[in-house]
Amino acid sequence: MLPSALPRKTAAAETRVKRPGGPTKTLERELPAEVYRHLANEFDAQYPPALRCRPDMDGCWLNQGFPDRAFAFSADGIFHKSPLSRSVAGLDFSDPVWLRLGFINEARYNWYTAAPDVHRADRDRRFWMGWRRWHLAMPWYEVVRLPAAYAGGELCWRGELLWEGEGEHFSRWTGDSCRTIETADAGRRISASPSNRTRSPCRSPRRGTCACRNSRARCWQS
Repeated sequence: MLPSALPRKTAAAETRVKRPGGPTKTLERELPAEVYRHLANEFDAQYPPALRCRPDMDGCWLNQGFPDRAFAFSADGIFHKSPLSRSVAGLDFSDPVWLRLGFINEARYNWYTAAPDVHRADRDRRFWMGWRRWHLAMPWYEVVRLPAAYAGGELCWRGELLWEGEGEHFSRWTGDSCRTIETADAGRRISASPSNRTRSPCRSPRRGTCACRNSRARCWQS
């Protein structure tokens, strides 16, 4: 796995709640056009207007704050400066609850709405679930920018990624897979928007190289 003591070989990770629109149109203005269109279409498909709360209802997400920046503040960035949310020495997560997403505690996202509308969390009421009882249901996205030092390694995922190529064009990669990080990928962005509906485990594509669990990525340096 990526060594933790490689400060000059860190990847930049960016996260933010996914709420297209809003009076300032922050996400539309600051995200790459292809990424924003994909996120907006995905949001509208999962939360069609007919299922949304009325703006005049208490706790409706439509009458509370929208994102004021494309990527959320992270306390991790205090010690490892980054123009993005934070710098990390490894990328390995399958559960956003344990990813320490600070924006979930912002007062503007204290919605009272429930499924199938936009909502904060789902509770698994089976008694044996213990600490795994709660599942984050807030719509959010992750963007990762890889340094040149990771060339030759692999990024593995389950679900869907948008991988930046030439001219800010993003290719869509889907399924349970891995892709080799190339030299040309240095500085390019990889975007993922975790599905709240996918919780099944996935296989380890190649033993000793990488593994993935529940729709997101794990990254190693070769």
